[in-house]
Amino acid sequence: ANEQGVPCRYGHIGWWVGTHKAQMPRRYCSHCKHDKEAKKRYGLAPGEYHSIICLPCGLCGTLDKPRVLDHCHKTGAVRGALCQRCNKSLGILEARGLEWTHRALVYIDRPH
Repeated sequence: ANEQGVPCRYGHIGWWVGTHKAQMPRRYCSHCKHDKEAKKRYGLAPGEYHSIICLPCGLCGTLDKPRVLDHCHKTGAVRGALCQRCNKSLGILEARGLEWTHRALVYIDRPH
């Protein structure tokens, strides 16, 4: 964390401010870095990444676990925030397809 309270070049205080990997002094913060990457990958406006990531997990509803930006791998459209566990589980289901997922749910739900 930015313990000195020094703002990054965009005015964010309380975010980590570091140096460029080539050791050239460069003031940036993790907030700015995520904003820049989200704009490049998903076309999100500045601040939109942070407002999405602060939401509870879209599947389990947790707020106490780190969340990631969930997106459709076919269209690239952002769907929301998921905790890492739900994101990995959803990725497995997506890879298997809807038909397999439906069969798995029927299998789990049947009496044993």
